[in-house]
Amino acid sequence: MKARGASRLALRSAEDTSGKNKTILAALEDSGEDLEILRLIANSPTLLYPMVLMANALMKLTTLPPEDREVVVLWLARRASHSYEWDEHVELSRKAGVTDEQRAAVR
Repeated sequence: MKARGASRLALRSAEDTSGKNKTILAALEDSGEDLEILRLIANSPTLLYPMVLMANALMKLTTLPPEDREVVVLWLARRASHSYEWDEHVELSRKAGVTDEQRAAVR
């Protein structure tokens, strides 16, 4: 399975990985938080765990409210013309309470 725009890296899953990556991906899949970027990074046997720790700190351990965090991420993605980051955070922002109107204003 190939990612959007990726020509060489497969989107990995718990089913096709082993060791720590298998355990991490299984937990992410069970929680519904198996983001495309993490599935791509799982191609590395040593990078997934530190990436998940960093993502967890940025997404869950911050004191910034989720709605504010997602508006900031969307604004940065738009400002830097990072369509991938925008696309990844549309659903995350929806879950955090950002409205379609707010996303349209940022866009």
